Amino acid sequence: MQALKIIFKSLFKKKIASLLILLQLTISLYMLITSVIQMNSTNFQENQFEKHFNKDMNTMVHLTIQSNDDSKQYTKSYFDLQTFISNMPEVNAIGAYDLTNTSFKELETDAAFLQLRKNITAGTFKERFPQAVEFLNVEAGASKIIELKVSEGRSFVTSDFERGTNVAIPLLSGAAYKEILQIGTILTDSNTQQKYQVVGFLADNSRWFSDSNYIRLPFIELDDKFVAPFSYLEEDAMWLHSRSDKLFYELKDTQDFETVKNAITVKAKALNLPVQSITVADELAAFKKDNQKEITFIVVVSSVLGLMTLFGLVSVMLSTIVARKREFGIRIMVGTTMRYIQLLIWGEIFVLTTLSSLIATLILYFQKKNDQQEWAGVVNEMNDVTIEVMLSAVAIAFVFSLLASFIPIMRLRKLQPREMVGGID
Repeated sequence: MQALKIIFKSLFKKKIASLLILLQLTISLYMLITSVIQMNSTNFQENQFEKHFNKDMNTMVHLTIQSNDDSKQYTKSYFDLQTFISNMPEVNAIGAYDLTNTSFKELETDAAFLQLRKNITAGTFKERFPQAVEFLNVEAGASKIIELKVSEGRSFVTSDFERGTNVAIPLLSGAAYKEILQIGTILTDSNTQQKYQVVGFLADNSRWFSDSNYIRLPFIELDDKFVAPFSYLEEDAMWLHSRSDKLFYELKDTQDFETVKNAITVKAKALNLPVQSITVADELAAFKKDNQKEITFIVVVSSVLGLMTLFGLVSVMLSTIVARKREFGIRIMVGTTMRYIQLLIWGEIFVLTTLSSLIATLILYFQKKNDQQEWAGVVNEMNDVTIEVMLSAVAIAFVFSLLASFIPIMRLRKLQPREMVGGID
């Protein structure tokens, strides 16, 4: 405790220098911790694929249809291409998805449902519209590629996606609504008047690809969402465009990729549809490569800035030793050990680096909270300030302290007590 008082007193005496060093260290450590977060995010998505889907990413292919055509011919060509691909012997399934917002008439005045929605959306702009829910529409092939597990009731079957076979479209409810809804509940879409029937409840922590960028953004949680086949109203050009970049097909064998890709390209060209096929594994590898470039840049810049800060910190501490030689000498004369004096020097450096890492981590944390509010409460786990990140910050601060204290302590060890008592050079 006494040592801490001496350390803070010394830092306060040279407060301008201490604040400048603290600022430089904070910037350096902020950038280094950011690189640690990005390193984590590089492998995050791959781990999530294995955890939630357990699929071979080399057999899952992302097919993008790049067209702005709103004609009926585009609609026909879209489904012709899908039919062609689904009939290929090398393909297991093909399908798209789209995440939208809607509300159900029966729930707009349900007090329990509205209160639950307010609790789920607390702290976000969605809290003002508790009746609105997120609705994931899926095609038959998509539900086969990403199989949804249910905790109660049943999942989708082939007939659920067939035209005219259902008066009400089958609906899977998120786990959060188990206490509000029941199997068999009929819900009416307030926008389209389409009727849906709850046939099952999704298992806790169910996930699906992001609606915006399935590679660069974390998977969406389905606990507070609803999932259903596309309705017939959504099978026109406008709705098709919203899912034309979220179309996937699954191969039976990875070796068939080039053959299937070439056949699809030829067929799409005949239908006047510009397409692009890339396996999920290749798209993920491209993301990791791009991310690695960013990480390398940040590490290089933060390392250069860190070295400059390190030299500055070493210079300040050497000046401190010169200025406090007499004080240290007197302390040794009255029984203080050299190790204790070294602890005071190292302590100043450690306090500065620890405070810097704490400030840098807090800045990142509040940035994360702010981003979460802007994105309506969505937690981006890929860039989360986790315990692992915080431990990395402490480790960086500790290593930085050791490096910065090496030269000052070597200088201190060379001083003789008689020389120290003599005072300032």
